[in-house]
Amino acid sequence: MRVLFYLLAIVLLTSCEKDEVEPTTPTVPVPVPVVDLNAHFFGTINGAQLELTQNVQGYYGAAWQDYIINLPNGEATYSFNMQSGEFLTAIEISHGSITWDASGGNNTPSLSAFNEFHSIDTLPSYTTGGINGFEISFIDFSGNVWQSNDMSPSFQTVKFSNVLQESDATGDYSKFLCEFTCYVYNTGLNDSLLIENASLQGWFQY
Repeated sequence: MRVLFYLLAIVLLTSCEKDEVEPTTPTVPVPVPVVDLNAHFFGTINGAQLELTQNVQGYYGAAWQDYIINLPNGEATYSFNMQSGEFLTAIEISHGSITWDASGGNNTPSLSAFNEFHSIDTLPSYTTGGINGFEISFIDFSGNVWQSNDMSPSFQTVKFSNVLQESDATGDYSKFLCEFTCYVYNTGLNDSLLIENASLQGWFQY
């Protein structure tokens, strides 16, 4: 009887013990890359200083691409525009072109070709439309469009620097600082404007 009592006591004590809980390791979220895209323009246009800043007076940056397929080759020109939903004044640059073999159905260049082009072609020449070079378009406060011209008799310079390629869920980008001086022309007004000591911070998108 005494033995039975001890056995019952052992069973009761064992059943009252709590199960040991294994400690859990907190999960650390994987950081998601986000490209920081900032646009800013500053320059002197016909003697008057102009500054456009992202998120000020409705200004923002926009990038796009123009593809021309003329088999067997394709050409890509990249553009960046700083514009506002509140004002007409805007500045735009175009830079091209990347040439690739499109005979196999490739309608766009490779990402590596995009990155290499913008990293190497940092001193382009002025060309109409930005094809095989660089073009500036300026819209004044009245909505008149002024564009650089490869036949301009005046001195023109352009330089890309601080080129940085980054990617996130929204796409692949080539960020840059572009410094330039040039005349822009409006054929309808038969007039020109001098843009000098200008700098535009922006990006091209693949």
